[in-house]
Amino acid sequence: MSAQLDALGLPMSGVRVVEASAGTGKTFTIATLYLRLVLEKALKPEQIVVATFTRAATAELSSRLRERLRLASQLLAQADPATPRDDDGGDVAVTRAAIAQALTPEGIDPGTLQQRARDAERAMDTAVIGTLHGFCNRVSSEFGFETGRTLASPELLEDLRGLQNEIVDDFWRAGSADADTARVLARTWGSPRALARQVADPRWRGRDIVIDENAPETMPLLHEQRGVALAWLETLRNSIAGWNDTSIGEADIELAACFTNKSARASRMRGLRAMHNWAISSMPSWPPPGVVDKAAESFSPGAMQALKTCPRLPQGPTFDAMIDLGKVFAALHALDAGAGALVLREARAFLECELPARLRGLGKTGHDQAVDDLARALDDTERGAHATAAIRKRWPVALVDEFQDTDTQQYTILDRIYRDVDNAHRGCLVMIGDPKQAIYRFRGGDIDAYLAARKSASSILTLDTNFRSSSQLVAAFNALYARAGEVLSSDPDHPIFYQKVNPSDRRDADPYRVNGNLCDQPLQFHYWDADDVPVDAPSRTKLALEDCANHIVELLS
Repeated sequence: MSAQLDALGLPMSGVRVVEASAGTGKTFTIATLYLRLVLEKALKPEQIVVATFTRAATAELSSRLRERLRLASQLLAQADPATPRDDDGGDVAVTRAAIAQALTPEGIDPGTLQQRARDAERAMDTAVIGTLHGFCNRVSSEFGFETGRTLASPELLEDLRGLQNEIVDDFWRAGSADADTARVLARTWGSPRALARQVADPRWRGRDIVIDENAPETMPLLHEQRGVALAWLETLRNSIAGWNDTSIGEADIELAACFTNKSARASRMRGLRAMHNWAISSMPSWPPPGVVDKAAESFSPGAMQALKTCPRLPQGPTFDAMIDLGKVFAALHALDAGAGALVLREARAFLECELPARLRGLGKTGHDQAVDDLARALDDTERGAHATAAIRKRWPVALVDEFQDTDTQQYTILDRIYRDVDNAHRGCLVMIGDPKQAIYRFRGGDIDAYLAARKSASSILTLDTNFRSSSQLVAAFNALYARAGEVLSSDPDHPIFYQKVNPSDRRDADPYRVNGNLCDQPLQFHYWDADDVPVDAPSRTKLALEDCANHIVELLS
């Protein structure tokens, strides 16, 4: 049975999960579920919450839902609207199937269903389609008495950046009064705006800024350790400044004996000379020039042992100094990163404390504050149960798209609304998302929230056919994960897997071509086989991006 028809069999009560990879018809399925609610349950758009996470996605969803209702109305005006036709496309076919299913109960006729679809299409301007943050604010506004919001509802401030910048400016001024903090601020961010962009990043919400367990916990202690490391650096620099042509020449001979690859050998010879030039110059010891930092890293035992063209490590006082220099550079980098993390944590704590207070003083609220306020209200032992019952009566069904981006607090709000005091599910909550994207914490994914939601579901619908990609590309990814392993999380408590998807033939009629030639291997890997690949991840990333961009230009040309 196809994924579209499976959507017709999903019970529209309790908690349900729809798992959808890219290209498997997620929006198509949401439109099918929405149509069923209108035809089968006789619900109006104002009774159905459709939540997603961007305004762009909201506009697309609204358009698709309206189109599906209009299509249903048109089909129901025909004779025998539930009977499939040979020329039916995907939207028409599943809409006819939904009509047939809605006609099953006795007493329901096409005219009644057409009226429901037509009325719903006309009422789409009253539909509750928006972001989950916006929904939380609307709940608090419409149910102010139940949720404890003041009679004068605060104005929703769509853009908090101005107020956030003001708060970070205050933090910057206060921090600059301390010499150590002022140095970290200037070196790490350079300006209050740069700090504000990082500290106000919404991905920090609900998460701790983790400090390395080996790093000092306070700025004075960190400053003390940094002084010790800088003194060691000066000693090493003075030693390197004492190199002469003879010692550098002997080092060249040793490098020639240790490296069989000319490029790897030459780059390290250049690194020695750059190191000596820096040591005898008037440049500051820290931070060192990039070429010096890179040279020290290239002489680390780990970096050299990783090369097939380095059968043994170079020996001698010159290389001992390089190894020690690499260690002190690494220590100072770690201390500077630790200092930055300490300041960032303090700045984030200051922002989280000041922002709600200043918003209250202005009679305004933000999207995150609306979520916080509603979560506190529903958690209240006295008013929580009454509030959730009232909210659920107003909106008996919620369809939450992109659920993998929902955090624990947002999921808890939804769970409280659609579960009563006896822990039984009430109404209908359908959560639609891609579990694979829940592992991407850097973009807001919360794997724990997703797994909790999945565990609570009465049934799970998996959309397993990809309609966007060619059969060859789908088969290639299936083969890749079959060989490499389907587990996507290194944490055994997070069982997220790659699930094999079935290809459709929708894209096969117009296959991808390069210069007119059929691309029969759409999944390709670029392997960088070179001994002189940078050791540090940022440099590797930069080169990989450049290579990717060059390949795109080549294809477009």
